[in-house]
Amino acid sequence: MKVIHIAGWSGSGKTTFILDLVSALAPFGKVGTIKHIGDHICDLPAGKDTSRHYDAGASIVTGIDLEKSMITHRTISLVAALDTLSDAGVEFAVVEGFKNIPFQKAVMGDLDVPSLIKNPRVEEIIQLLPSFDDYYTISGLVREIGEVPWGVISSITGNIQDTLSPALSKICSNLEDEIGRWEGVAGIRVKVQKAILHEHHRYFIIVITETGMIGITALNRCMAALQV
Repeated sequence: MKVIHIAGWSGSGKTTFILDLVSALAPFGKVGTIKHIGDHICDLPAGKDTSRHYDAGASIVTGIDLEKSMITHRTISLVAALDTLSDAGVEFAVVEGFKNIPFQKAVMGDLDVPSLIKNPRVEEIIQLLPSFDDYYTISGLVREIGEVPWGVISSITGNIQDTLSPALSKICSNLEDEIGRWEGVAGIRVKVQKAILHEHHRYFIIVITETGMIGITALNRCMAALQV
């Protein structure tokens, strides 16, 4: 999942830009958004059953009407929000605000923080998509592999202490090509996520195979190559 981080002071045009960006991204894949509301409290509708459920202590409340679902989650964690989007198969997460989080970002207005681009056009963001940061979850990567008619899902994730390098990305790509050709392998993803919201870089290995033994062999091959 690509994280497209849009930051800027209030009144800089972030929301208007994001509306246009979401419309432009939608033809390319599933889009999700996260907005940092900041110091404001977004009150739930008074007296509604879902509000009463939340007030009664529910950790997550979901209301489903004839066209959509509305979820209220008792957390202010950006990690939890990104996990939810990735697990749902979102391919582009547009994050508004959180200006101090060191994702690669596009800056609107005169906010002075490191950025990929300042005051961009939507077309420029589309061209820069490969440069934005990736965010992974096990469920999201399984969804990325897609539906297969059979298979045992084997996965592992953990921390990488070494500095990230283009060579490591190449190793991941080569492993996907190599193991993807094995007999009995329906799909594989080997990814490394930069340490931004977590203390360490993290690796993710997911393989769908005909048997569990093939899956274990694939995991061991990947871990040896990544030296983890």
